[in-house]
Amino acid sequence: MLSYLQAFVFVNILLFLCGLVFWLSRKALTPLRFYILGGVFLGGAFLGLLLPWTMPDSAVHFWVAYQRAAVIIDGDATLARKCDIDGYNLSVCENPSIANYEKNYNVWVMPKDETVEGASFIDPGLSFYKSWNYWPQILGILLGRKLHLNFMPMVYLARLFQLLAVVAMTAYSIHRTPIGKHVFAMLGLLPIGLQTMSGFSYDGMVWAVALNFIAAALWCYKRPKDRVGYIHLLVFTALLALTKGGGYLILLPLAFLMLSREIEYPLWR
Repeated sequence: MLSYLQAFVFVNILLFLCGLVFWLSRKALTPLRFYILGGVFLGGAFLGLLLPWTMPDSAVHFWVAYQRAAVIIDGDATLARKCDIDGYNLSVCENPSIANYEKNYNVWVMPKDETVEGASFIDPGLSFYKSWNYWPQILGILLGRKLHLNFMPMVYLARLFQLLAVVAMTAYSIHRTPIGKHVFAMLGLLPIGLQTMSGFSYDGMVWAVALNFIAAALWCYKRPKDRVGYIHLLVFTALLALTKGGGYLILLPLAFLMLSREIEYPLWR
């Protein structure tokens, strides 16, 4: 199992390097292309390399997404398939080690039982979390259950949806920002960012929305006559509050850039 995992990670890194060489040879490597290459292939390598429970509180966040999908499919947030309950119990861990990779593989091939029953460890208090934070994971779980996938394939499909959503939204922020594109691209490919992209957490959506809010604020500052920029700013201001509540509203003072356009920021040029 580990040999297949090593091969998967190697192929992703190789494809990333091949993409870099291709765009460099054409003298057309932009920050956006650099990020998309890294997000897809390095993000894919992290998706395979890191177990589902690597992120802090991954188990809690997984069941938040699962319960929203269960409401749609089963009509009850406390219901789960027996194979999902069994797969979770066999694979969940707080500090993954080499031994957990073998357990992970065993869950991939375990018998499937789609009997729906109550899951006592689904905390009703999880309803506190907003569905927007988890919509890529919810879609992945919904599709996995509709395709009658076993627990672990469903889990990785949800992680893949999360990865693609965060990469797409971060790429959009790089496209929109008028300055600092290289900074946006590099920040998105830091190890913690790659880990968060496909992890069971709302931090991936927080990251993507926050970058788009910053990009929208900078766009309005540099192009004050572009009305579309203000619409973007309003949309991502609302999403910022919806995604993380008050925590990331600390970014809102960026909006005051529009009131002080006479101030120059030479470090940003």
